[in-house]
Formats: sequence, structure tokens, C-alpha cells
Amino acid sequence: MWLDGRAEATLSDAVAQIGAPEVWEGGHTGEGVDVAVLDTGYDPDHPDLKDAVKDSDSFVPGEEVTDRNGHGTHVASTIAGSGAASDGKEKGVAPGVDLHGGMVLSDEGYGYDSWILQGMEWAARDVHARVISRSLGSGENADDRTVLAQAGDELSADRRQEEDVTHWRASVLRGGRR
Repeated sequence: MWLDGRAEATLSDAVAQIGAPEVWEGGHTGEGVDVAVLDTGYDPDHPDLKDAVKDSDSFVPGEEVTDRNGHGTHVASTIAGSGAASDGKEKGVAPGVDLHGGMVLSDEGYGYDSWILQGMEWAARDVHARVISRSLGSGENADDRTVLAQAGDELSADRRQEEDVTHWRASVLRGGRR
């Protein structure tokens, strides 16, 4: 057994392993889907994210949305990267989504519940994101009763209710047909 093999970060392998290229061939790139990434911000100069990010906001007092940590840019690129920085080789899973970047973790990589909650509310209520990515965690009160878990449940329920009303209105406009 060899205990010192070399590993490399490769997005192209991971994207292929989950079958994304086959889904893209079917015309499904996530186009028209709003996705919010709540993290350390994003790099607005990153070529893979240049056209993907539709808007952004910082919920960290005194800090701009520019990612000085790198984690948020990594997550955003994994989701919606165009592949421009790698001549198309390292493309994100859903390169057609409309990305919204919420900075809820500081340049040092930490955040407070209040910042994260503000970001969650922005993503759900203002941006109307169908997908909200929060690649963060804490060992404090790590159960389903945390304020963040409860807020996520409430915001999801609000979103489902909003979608039910929209579907009902569309049904009424079509004369009750679904």
C-alpha cells in the first residue's frame, strides 16, 4: 500500500462523473433558474463568472462582496462556471443558471447567524432563488433546531406556498386546465 499518492483538484472529472455533459446535450444547462450562493462572496473578475452573476450583495458589515477568501468563487464556479478560464474544460454543473452572490462569510471565512439569515432572506424573498447554496457549517447546536435550520424550513415553506399560488393563478388563466 502506498500512502503518499498525489491528488489534484479537477472539476471536469467530477462534472462528467455526475453525467452533466449528457444533460447539457439534451439542452438542459439550468438556463432561467435563479441560484443563490451564500458564501465568502465571489471574484467579479473571474472569467468563468463574468456573465453568470446577475447580482450580488454583502451581508458582512464593512466588507464588499469581492471574495478575498476564495471559497465562494470556487462554489460559484462549480455551479455556474462557463469554463472560459480553461478553454471550456472546467465548466460548472449548470452553466446556464442566473447566479446571485450573497456574501455571508467574511474575508477570514467566518460568519454570524444574523449575517447568514439576512443572506437567506435576500436569496429567498428578493432574488426568488429556486436553489440556495450554503457551503458552510458550525459545530454549535448542530441539530435541526438551530435558528438557521428553522429559517431554512420557513423560507422553503414560503417559497412552496408562493409557487402553489402561481400555479393556481396559471391554472385559472388557462380555464382550470393543468
